[in-house]
Amino acid sequence: MFELLETHLLAALRQVHPADLIIQVGPDVMPSVPDSAWLSVGAHRLRVDTPRMGTDIEEQRAPAFLGQQQVFAADGKQLDFDLPDGLPGQVIEVQSPPGRLARSGDDYRVEGGSIRFYRAPAEARQAVLVRVRGGRARGYQESYPCQLSLMITAWAKEIRKADRLLMPSLSAVLSTFVDLDMLSMETGEAAGATYRLLEPVATLKRIERSAEQVDDTTFYRSRASLMVSGQLELTVALGAEQPESRIEEIIYPTDSVVKD
Repeated sequence: MFELLETHLLAALRQVHPADLIIQVGPDVMPSVPDSAWLSVGAHRLRVDTPRMGTDIEEQRAPAFLGQQQVFAADGKQLDFDLPDGLPGQVIEVQSPPGRLARSGDDYRVEGGSIRFYRAPAEARQAVLVRVRGGRARGYQESYPCQLSLMITAWAKEIRKADRLLMPSLSAVLSTFVDLDMLSMETGEAAGATYRLLEPVATLKRIERSAEQVDDTTFYRSRASLMVSGQLELTVALGAEQPESRIEEIIYPTDSVVKD
């Protein structure tokens, strides 16, 4: 579940560090002796504030809908992005770049099967993400408050170097959450479930130092702990589109006799 989040943070860290610096995502591990410096970033725990005992969870769940998403690259000049022919459903969300909502009417408009921006999205590998909602499906959608713990750890053989690695890393990670509307946590569409972190807000909780012995070498560790608060949105959409029951015609009898 944490892989997409950690990949997002890794991209931010790569922008502020040399290409030859080792950056690991996931649980923190001790560096090997030949390495002079090492940086890691990882999510460690997700806590969801579920309803209290006795609460009818079913009543708090919203209907689920089938959906698809399309991702487009941009060159900084392109204004129009065409959806595939025959894509069923209604455009419900446009993100540019992914994670930041574009506003319908202010940033773009939908014309037929095209998304037309008033200002070209900035050049990026994945600059525009479009979500399309189809018909009703079996399943549900729910959203609950959550807290996610993150750790950034810098290792070096000199304490000052560990500190110099940590501080720009902390700034880069905190910056990624500024104006971020959502972040995909997992997209298990094949299994019928998707997870998104909505309105995430990152807060610095703690900075600490320590020294660790690796064989005959002393490594210094400088670590920052963060808490990310938001809403965890879970959507479970299973099977094909549910059929809708419609009354096509009402026939009233005309030969009935009303008697006094």
